[in-house]
Amino acid sequence: MLVLLLITDARVGKNADRKISKVLRVRMLHKKRVSQSVAYLGVYAFNNCTSLSEINIPESITEIEWGIFNGCTKLTNVIIPESVKSFGDWAFGNCMKLKDVYMHGLTPPEIGYNLFDYYYEIGLAIHVPSGALETYKNANRWSSYANYIVGDLLP
Repeated sequence: MLVLLLITDARVGKNADRKISKVLRVRMLHKKRVSQSVAYLGVYAFNNCTSLSEINIPESITEIEWGIFNGCTKLTNVIIPESVKSFGDWAFGNCMKLKDVYMHGLTPPEIGYNLFDYYYEIGLAIHVPSGALETYKNANRWSSYANYIVGDLLP
């Protein structure tokens, strides 16, 4: 069963996933599409959402808070728009199945401590625009993921 949840609130706060699931009584949640009207996703907003497998962050988001997807153990694909300028610590901590992250910005966002966890065990691929490959590989803190960054996104 595939359930697509459209979040339309202007702000999604801490531990929002538990609240949303209770309200909608969603048993199985695989994908989340966040509305373009959402301007803020709070700390731990999707913490331990163990059935979330994909997320597409809207252009309206400029910052990914710390721990936002921590513990999303089935998360495999994430699409990050150019509008995102920073990531907090452990944003994708304990996402043990995260395989593909698509970074659409030409400039690498600032990143906190341990952005990706288990990346060396799962074969993570961080897809960036082809013209930004070296910029990402040499950027502060991104350089620790240099072997996992691939420049295969077309402008």
